[in-house]
Amino acid sequence: MRLLHTTTYELEEFIGDTIPPYAILSHTWEGKEKKIANACQVARRRFFKYIWIDTCCIDKSSSAELQEAINSMFQWYAYAEVCFVSLSDLEPLSCPYPEEIDFRNDPARVSQSRWFTRGWTLQELLAPAKVEFYDRTWYFRFTRGSQAADIMSKIKINEHLRMSWAAGRQTTRIEDQAYCLLGE
Repeated sequence: MRLLHTTTYELEEFIGDTIPPYAILSHTWEGKEKKIANACQVARRRFFKYIWIDTCCIDKSSSAELQEAINSMFQWYAYAEVCFVSLSDLEPLSCPYPEEIDFRNDPARVSQSRWFTRGWTLQELLAPAKVEFYDRTWYFRFTRGSQAADIMSKIKINEHLRMSWAAGRQTTRIEDQAYCLLGE
């Protein structure tokens, strides 16, 4: 497994039991945001030396490595200490005291994020033990547990409907619709 050092931005290779604690980023591929730098900054603040980010930790020019990554993705998310979700299309709050806002009053706005429509993000939501959501400015918004019921009701998913939810998601390549459901 290749991990990105959150301070030096160097990739380091780890195998088996030598894999250190790490954070992991879930995001959608969009414009030229400073997603990697911002995710590393959040990870450093949380005392993580390493983070896994698909855009830099997978060598997409190697079909063998890409296939291994597809097969290991669920496990990598499950083993991460925390998953940071970048809702890059969620506007920051305009309130001077955002901690006073009860996000449960606005799950519809959050559930409209592009992240909730993408195929790969289903396993990225379900696999990790801890999931934290951040808006476009990388301001912490909520955890999966604190908002799960409200958001899941808005995106119409429950334990029995995961497959139908996955069917309604989009992927860049048609074959990714099947691949993003792999994992245990």
